Amino acid sequence: MLETRLLLSVVCPIALLLAGASATQERSEAFAPKGTISVGSSADFRTVFLIAPATGVVTHVRAPDAMISLRADLSRDGKRVAISGSRGIWIFLRSGAGARRLVAASPTAFAPDWVTWAPSGRELVFTRNEALFTVSSTGRSVKELLGGRVDAPDWSPAGAPIVFVRNPSLKSGGGLIQSIEPDGRGIRSIVRGGHPDVSPDGSKLAFARGDGVYVMQIGRGKPKRIVRDGEHPEWSPDGRYLAFVRNVSCREGGCSGRVFIVRATGGKARAIGPEIFDIGPLSWSK
Repeated sequence: MLETRLLLSVVCPIALLLAGASATQERSEAFAPKGTISVGSSADFRTVFLIAPATGVVTHVRAPDAMISLRADLSRDGKRVAISGSRGIWIFLRSGAGARRLVAASPTAFAPDWVTWAPSGRELVFTRNEALFTVSSTGRSVKELLGGRVDAPDWSPAGAPIVFVRNPSLKSGGGLIQSIEPDGRGIRSIVRGGHPDVSPDGSKLAFARGDGVYVMQIGRGKPKRIVRDGEHPEWSPDGRYLAFVRNVSCREGGCSGRVFIVRATGGKARAIGPEIFDIGPLSWSK
């Protein structure tokens, strides 16, 4: 018995120490992912917020045009930003310099909306007049992929397919999430929801419904709710975390939201960055 008590007196403190170290490491690791998160606001329609999730440090960048969808999409290498503005689609350096318009708004049609970089950085996908288009980063080649009511396109990490929302509801923002090849072929239905984002390894889909953010294996499995009360999910570059937005305060003039981060497997979400009035969709890159 004496030997047992002596053994326990040595083992238990070590176990507690290791458990504490593991818990501390998990806490610090869970909310210190790398990269930059970008988001817009309707406060002035021109400010792009670049948030470092590891530190919460925020940089403000002035967009060259008033943003339509409030989404400022970062290229995969994190060096360039694309926006859909009232005068067309623009790309510029994350410093705000070197702005260049790729697609001009037409006086006879709605301005382009919701633009997303291809992984290669050589193309972008966007919507205009509720149809789906691609354009080269030089602006020389614009191609319509699909007509009809489409929204929120996202390019898969391997370069194909492109996911999007078909017949989105104005009330919920959701619809039927489908995919299409960049050449306009092979339309497939995946799941009902909104704001789709494909994981960096191409195996999972994050999306939103009215009651929260979900993740599912593409092509099999059932959706799993990761967090309640969230919109516009976005994968971290390493696929270990999800960022999303959530309204935190509402007044007569509208609501302010914040960016939150949660493990891709679920758990407690943590807010980063400031409150942003009428916060827009997210982008997360290097």
